[in-house]
Amino acid sequence: MGLEKAQREINKYMDRRKSKGEEYRVENLVLLSTKDLKWQIKGRRLIEWFIGPYRVKGIISENAVDVRQRS
Repeated sequence: MGLEKAQREINKYMDRRKSKGEEYRVENLVLLSTKDLKWQIKGRRLIEWFIGPYRVKGIISENAVDVRQRS
């Protein structure tokens, strides 16, 4: 019984720490982070932290959206 109680407590704590992600809708404008891009330095100047804005074209899944550059 003690192990089940400990597991419930851990799950309750972890669920509380999870943050709800952004909910995107088609036609929203979004900025994309450049944090994970391999080319952080372009010549002698740093690139921007975010690029865009991009318009959401479609929702692929809860964690992915299809975007197109704003025209």
